[in-house]
Amino acid sequence: METAWKAKCFNMRVLALKRKPIRRPTYIDKVLGPEDLDYLLKESDFLVITLPLTAETYHMIGERELRMMKPTAYIINVAREAIIDSGALIKALKEGG
Repeated sequence: METAWKAKCFNMRVLALKRKPIRRPTYIDKVLGPEDLDYLLKESDFLVITLPLTAETYHMIGERELRMMKPTAYIINVAREAIIDSGALIKALKEGG
């Protein structure tokens, strides 16, 4: 939530992905569910990952998800490394995408 609030201070459009529904804080433009991950990836200029590492989130961002993102998008991972498939990330960076 702190990251979302700070992003809004820079006049960014803020989309949040939550497993369980929450009341939308004023600094978040839209709260999405897990089924909306593809939409979130396609829309994001900055993807900030703040998830806990669980069986559900292990390699949550892989080759398929990376290909959905804009070529100009940034990923900021302040969570555990294993949420992103590092092999897929290296491949995407080498391919320039």
